[in-house]
Amino acid sequence: EALKIDPASVSALNNLGNALKNSGQATKAAQSYERALEATNWAQPMLVSNYLLTLQYSADFTAEKKAEQHFKYGELFSPKIERKSWPSSDGTMSVGIVSPDFINHSVSYFLLPLYEGLAAAGIRLVGYNNSTREDHVTEMYKAKADRWHTVRGVDDAALIQRIADDGIDVLIDPSGHTSGNRLPVFASRAAPVQLTWLGHPNTTGLPEMDWRVTDAICDPEGTERLYSERLHRMPLGNFCVYRPLVARPDQLGHEAFDTKSPPNEGNGYITFGSCNNLGKFSDSVVKTWSEILNKVPSSKLLVEAPGLGQKEFKKFFSDRFKAQGVGPDRLDLRDRDPAKQYVIYHEIDIALDPFPCAGGTTSFDLLWMGVPMVTLRGDAFVGRMGSMLALQLDEPSWVAEDLEQYIDIAVALASSPEKLRSTRQHQREKMVASPLLDEKRFVAEFLDFLSHRITTASQ
Repeated sequence: EALKIDPASVSALNNLGNALKNSGQATKAAQSYERALEATNWAQPMLVSNYLLTLQYSADFTAEKKAEQHFKYGELFSPKIERKSWPSSDGTMSVGIVSPDFINHSVSYFLLPLYEGLAAAGIRLVGYNNSTREDHVTEMYKAKADRWHTVRGVDDAALIQRIADDGIDVLIDPSGHTSGNRLPVFASRAAPVQLTWLGHPNTTGLPEMDWRVTDAICDPEGTERLYSERLHRMPLGNFCVYRPLVARPDQLGHEAFDTKSPPNEGNGYITFGSCNNLGKFSDSVVKTWSEILNKVPSSKLLVEAPGLGQKEFKKFFSDRFKAQGVGPDRLDLRDRDPAKQYVIYHEIDIALDPFPCAGGTTSFDLLWMGVPMVTLRGDAFVGRMGSMLALQLDEPSWVAEDLEQYIDIAVALASSPEKLRSTRQHQREKMVASPLLDEKRFVAEFLDFLSHRITTASQ
């Protein structure tokens, strides 16, 4: 309605893009952002970041096209500056981390283990908190920091000076193009060595971002062309390490989080499920999952996601499945409930990984709870995280190369009660013993990278 009044309203176009993305219409969302960008002459970094993040959800853009658009960000917002000279280090490495997510946030399941491990190894840590929000998880970060700065509202020039005054050797960006990033600071070469890791499943597009930490499954040889950064593939085979119940460590071992028998053994039908945000539910996902439901009699699909508590939104989502022959009686649609994290997987027999943007933290959660997962091997990092997880758990049979195989794997698992039971009994033990939860080894490998390869390359 706002756009009827002012077709060039940037705020309305941006908000429309957000709404379209959050309802699984990523391509239409991208088109709305593009209109907003044209109205601003591509001059607003955060608006471009919204657009680039949304591209990750769309199957209508190739990996090359997505990379090209990210490179455009670098061309637009990287100042043409000469590489600075830096004072000699006193021998103790100083690592700065710029993030809005030093809180009970999905990032902390992976960032906090590394952060605490680096502190234990004697690294001087400086946190640049780009948020005014703090909680008990923030205190965990603060406890290990040599210095701590709240930088929300601090302009780029002042933050760059603050980083220089702190004598930072390596500056880490865990955000990429996600909300609250400070990429323009990295674009201005705020530290001698700069790396991106974790938050955004693609390149930053910045020539001044030296490294991207990844792995050989998510970014196999030959993908270098898709990045402005040099790629460092972690030797362990996984780009991150996971700490379950990171915000509630006192509850580790509580019986509520013990793995249980598959729910089909009690209710007599298979429950497929996904707890990803609905932006990942592309039309192809809805069509494919509907085919699975239609091939497995009496099966249901449980979806937990933000927004499903709204009646109109819930109906809109349900109607997408109805158009594929799946009635509302086959769907169990629930609004996101943080209190149900982990325990909701007691109600799911088989997890279905979305595509082209695969699950992230939710996939680690469900696998730790013993749930098997069907995943599609994508053509870029954003679609290969599920493949990495399955292969690290020695479950290559869960990885599909095309949609037909994806459907076949899901149907086969639904027909294998013994496999479902065995997975519930043994998967957590396998996961705990795998590199996915090996904090000590991951931190050692990361530290080796910082100490040897990055510092050598920056000289």
